[in-house]
Amino acid sequence: MKKLFILIPAYNEEKSITTVISSIPTYSNLEKFVVVIDDGSTDNTIRNAKNAGATVLANRQNLGLGTTFKKGLEHAIKNSAHIIVILDGDGQYKSTQISDLIFPLMSNDADMIIGNRYYYDYSSSFLKKEVNKFISIFISQILLRTKKMHDVQSSYRGFNRKLGLFLLNEL
Repeated sequence: MKKLFILIPAYNEEKSITTVISSIPTYSNLEKFVVVIDDGSTDNTIRNAKNAGATVLANRQNLGLGTTFKKGLEHAIKNSAHIIVILDGDGQYKSTQISDLIFPLMSNDADMIIGNRYYYDYSSSFLKKEVNKFISIFISQILLRTKKMHDVQSSYRGFNRKLGLFLLNEL
């Protein structure tokens, strides 16, 4: 059975982490591992994540998102992850939509899928949405010369083991 690792970088997310973890669906064809990578939280994030059933990797102090992400990715690769999903601990992205990220990866239609927080019921100011739309068009169509990407700044991503190994070598 393929292994799905859901990595949740978190910093002081005690109010939302339990809901984020408990709303992650299970899949009959995947072995699911939920890993919270705590970046030196000073609240009850670690306790709440453990109580919700997640494995917790903890930084003793705040080291930043890049270091925290790398720690989680190393753990997933070391434990034979086939598919890796990054999910924020603040509940900004709906964990119930993980299947939208993993199904193209399971069928080998993509190496990476980037979620779009504006596709679902994400509330944000009009200005913030428009600025993000402009940045997304600029990056995807002008710099990358690729298909239009709607939310390039999204941290809601899923990717396969091959890309995970590549990212580890580049970080």
